[in-house]
Amino acid sequence: MKTIIPILLLAILSCKSSKFEKKLPFKIKKATFQHWVGGQPGVKGIKIAFELQNLEKGIVFHHIYFKNTKEKLYLRNATKNTLLTANINTANRENIDVIIHRDASKEYGNKLPKVKSDFLFELKENECVISYLINEKEKFYKITLIEEKHAFFP
Repeated sequence: MKTIIPILLLAILSCKSSKFEKKLPFKIKKATFQHWVGGQPGVKGIKIAFELQNLEKGIVFHHIYFKNTKEKLYLRNATKNTLLTANINTANRENIDVIIHRDASKEYGNKLPKVKSDFLFELKENECVISYLINEKEKFYKITLIEEKHAFFP
């Protein structure tokens, strides 16, 4: 019994770490993220970009998982390299009317905050996971991003 528990624990942990691909069928030349702020109050986001090389045909990119958010990935072709991008909207422009009162009955009608429940991974601040399909099979790859200087748009 004493040996079964450590073996079972090791099996569970190894399964969790094996869901990430070790090798990619393409090369990531550069992987960055950049916080940006727009000219209107509350308009802001995070731009994520991957410079890809040696991209084989038949690879379909799906999502990026970053900072507890899941967003769609977009493939753009440049002259030399292929660019894979995503944009996370972190704007807080919603008009939220919340009543906070000692008497809880006065708070009736407050809306619950929106919570994204489809986040699959525990990641560090600068880590992300990209998902892609090869031969109709979904694959996941974890990568560390380099943070670029903040961008300000008028």
